Amino acid sequence: MMEVLLQTLGLNEKEIKVYLTLLELGMVPAANIAKKIEIPKSTVLFLLERLVALGYAEKTQRSNTQYFFTDPKLLLEAKKKALEAESRALEEVMPLLSEMKNPYSSRPRVTFFEGVGGCKKLYRKMLEADHEVLEFGIHKDLEDKMGAEFMDQFIVDRVKKGLYLRAISSPNAVDKALSKLDEGHLREQKFLSEKEETYSSIAIYGEKVMLLNLRHDAFGILIESAEISQTLRTIFEVLWQKI
Repeated sequence: MMEVLLQTLGLNEKEIKVYLTLLELGMVPAANIAKKIEIPKSTVLFLLERLVALGYAEKTQRSNTQYFFTDPKLLLEAKKKALEAESRALEEVMPLLSEMKNPYSSRPRVTFFEGVGGCKKLYRKMLEADHEVLEFGIHKDLEDKMGAEFMDQFIVDRVKKGLYLRAISSPNAVDKALSKLDEGHLREQKFLSEKEETYSSIAIYGEKVMLLNLRHDAFGILIESAEISQTLRTIFEVLWQKI
């Protein structure tokens, strides 16, 4: 048990053996330890010097002989100082590492939402956006499945927050009628041709992408990825300019 605990502190098997023997014998020269644990004196001396360098032991000179000694308090103090130094170094290096980090290198985080209730929860997450929301969306699909009351309240809450929405939609009667209220709803819509059809909603906001399917099965996916978000944002903007 003792050996296992000392290993977690970074000591290897031989260092532990020398350290525990030194603790047991008190102030002694390397030869005494070498004799007790049957390890060559040169190896013991090397290990003792390493313990001293780590701050886990100390040494003194008597005549022509070096004596080594230790105390558990030395180990405690040495580890405290090492942890404090590592903490300071980490605090200093983190801002530098953050500047170097490619914003598109992180693994995407994906969350699934099931059922109409889950889809409502996911859709309202758009209200967490700080800036404009881009949406490939069909208001008719959303209203049919989640209800007109839910969608009306969402629009009210979005407008209260001052969150602007640009949407590319299929030219159905519901979405066409809704577009007449765009100015008051902080929204701008453009419509695809009659032959081009989309379903439910794909929304891009911040570094997040929401995929919502309500046409048949009700489920949604939230992807948190700067790379994926930027890719879909580019596709949206290219299409927006061509419509």
